[in-house]
Amino acid sequence: RVGHTSAFVMGLLVDIADGSLFGLNALAYTVVLHLAQLFRVRILKFNLWQQALHVLALLLIGQLVVMFLNVFQGNAGTVGPIYFLTSAVGAALWPIVYFLLEVPRQRFQAEEMQ
Repeated sequence: RVGHTSAFVMGLLVDIADGSLFGLNALAYTVVLHLAQLFRVRILKFNLWQQALHVLALLLIGQLVVMFLNVFQGNAGTVGPIYFLTSAVGAALWPIVYFLLEVPRQRFQAEEMQ
């Protein structure tokens, strides 16, 4: 299970790698993780496509946090629809990621039942 500290540290590492404002991605990752953990049980009750829509919303929130902080810092730049394409790709890949994460969990539960 990933905690807030892990998300924050990973965000700091991404900030260092990107050369962006220190803490920018760390804050975005922490916000997204908090929301994902808050709605985790509810999201898992939906089918995969509905889950993908929730993942899309979470990814968009993360991007909006980064965009807002960049604008607040004065590095607005030009943000077009391509900026948000990564969220759509992430949501489209969610069923594959879910399957890759679910298979080992099911095998582990099957071994425990024996």
